[in-house]
Amino acid sequence: MPKRIPLTEAKKGPLGEKEDWYVLVIEDSGESYIEHEWSHENAFGKGGNAGKKKIPVDEYLKGNHNAEAVAKVKQALGRK
Repeated sequence: MPKRIPLTEAKKGPLGEKEDWYVLVIEDSGESYIEHEWSHENAFGKGGNAGKKKIPVDEYLKGNHNAEAVAKVKQALGRK
């Protein structure tokens, strides 16, 4: 069973209807990646979108992400 380490959770919008979650996933095979899941709903019921995607760890670390989340990834994977 893969190890899942929550990194960040963000809620935006006047009703918190735009949610994003980032999780570090470490597979039993040793593969690791960041899973970004989102649910962006319209507060007035006029559609929205939701989804999930895998982000390679190196790509995530090079991006403009929450410093605490980046530190968690580096610590979990033994990187500096």
